[in-house]
Amino acid sequence: MTKSPTAAFLTTAIEKSGLTQREIAQRAG
Repeated sequence: MTKSPTAAFLTTAIEKSGLTQREIAQRAG
Protein backbone atom coordinates (compact mmCIF):
# COMPACT_ATOMS: atom_id res chain seq x y z
CA MET A 1 0.00 0.00 0.00
CA THR A 2 1.40 3.34 -0.99
CA LYS A 3 1.48 6.20 1.46
CA SER A 4 0.51 8.86 -1.05
CA PRO A 5 -2.33 11.24 -0.10
CA THR A 6 -4.28 10.14 -3.16
CA ALA A 7 -4.04 6.47 -2.22
CA ALA A 8 -5.09 7.27 1.33
CA PHE A 9 -8.05 9.27 0.04
CA LEU A 10 -9.15 6.47 -2.28
CA THR A 11 -8.82 3.93 0.52
CA THR A 12 -11.03 6.06 2.74
CA ALA A 13 -13.52 6.60 -0.06
CA ILE A 14 -13.69 2.87 -0.75
CA GLU A 15 -14.21 2.07 2.93
CA LYS A 16 -16.93 4.69 3.37
CA SER A 17 -18.81 4.05 0.15
CA GLY A 18 -18.38 0.30 -0.04
CA LEU A 19 -17.38 0.55 -3.67
CA THR A 20 -14.76 -1.71 -5.13
CA GLN A 21 -11.43 -0.37 -6.32
CA ARG A 22 -12.55 -1.00 -9.90
CA GLU A 23 -15.69 1.10 -9.44
CA ILE A 24 -13.62 3.88 -7.85
CA ALA A 25 -11.19 3.76 -10.77
CA GLN A 26 -14.01 3.98 -13.30
CA ARG A 27 -15.50 7.02 -11.53
CA ALA A 28 -12.08 8.64 -11.27
CA GLY A 29 -11.76 8.29 -15.03
